Amino acid sequence: MPERLPLSVNEEFKSVRNAVIAEAMNLSFSETPVIDETLAEPTDKEIEKSEKKPRKDYKTAWQFYDWAKACMDKNGEEYNPEFVVKLFVEAASGGITVAKYKLGKMLLNGDGVEKNIPKAIEWLKQAALEENEFAEYALGRIYLKGAEVEKNDVVAEEYLLKAAKHGNKYAEYILGKEYLRGENFSKDVQKAIDYLKRAAEKGLNFAEYELGKIYLFGNDIPKETETALAYLKSAAANGNEYAQALLMQRELFQKQSINLAIGRLFAYLVKVLQEKTEAEFSAKITRTDKKLRRRIAEKKQAQGLKLE
Repeated sequence: MPERLPLSVNEEFKSVRNAVIAEAMNLSFSETPVIDETLAEPTDKEIEKSEKKPRKDYKTAWQFYDWAKACMDKNGEEYNPEFVVKLFVEAASGGITVAKYKLGKMLLNGDGVEKNIPKAIEWLKQAALEENEFAEYALGRIYLKGAEVEKNDVVAEEYLLKAAKHGNKYAEYILGKEYLRGENFSKDVQKAIDYLKRAAEKGLNFAEYELGKIYLFGNDIPKETETALAYLKSAAANGNEYAQALLMQRELFQKQSINLAIGRLFAYLVKVLQEKTEAEFSAKITRTDKKLRRRIAEKKQAQGLKLE
């Protein structure tokens, strides 16, 4: 009985092993899905939390602010956007910085009133001078997009960096995205990851989603699937629909890929077995032919016939 070779030196096993490795490589989910990602706006609670003027010391100004908010409710009986502008002006004159921010955003978006971009920028800059992180963030976005004003990436980066310095998670997220893309700001992958991590630590699920994509696809850094899935699952759990969709897409891709891989491996194994069978059959025929020729030669020699 022939000696059994270890699998590591068995040529047939090597070919099967290589096919398995090739199929495993094919299971890699390597293409970033194209999704229109829209970052949510800061909430009123977040914006008002940034106000440095305490209610106890600015009671009247805060009353104007609260009245304005009540009149902003489109479903409320007091809805009156024109009056809201006047009330916010009173609150702003009384020292409430977030009222200046609210005025800027209202005039920028034309929320119930006619758009007034120059006035909106003026109010936002006033709030930014008082180091309001949301006004700084808003101005950074405005100059970055270049829709309402002339695009200015230098000014945009300055405002976003100021907002990030004041702990604004939205600015940190945008900075991370922009440093990663390298189109408007100089590309810096490590800086991008640092800003995204800061935003993620503050609970911004968009930052978690972005980090998940970075580590999952490894376009600029080595892939870290475990880290990627941790970020994506956290983002999904925190309500990020894009992370939820990506995880579902990845799971579906893997199921389909596994089925295809099994089919391809089965076909490959059939081919290997078929080739082995054919080779063994061919070798058997060759051995049989040799024996037959030898017997014929022996008979001819015994009969004194000349061998060919």
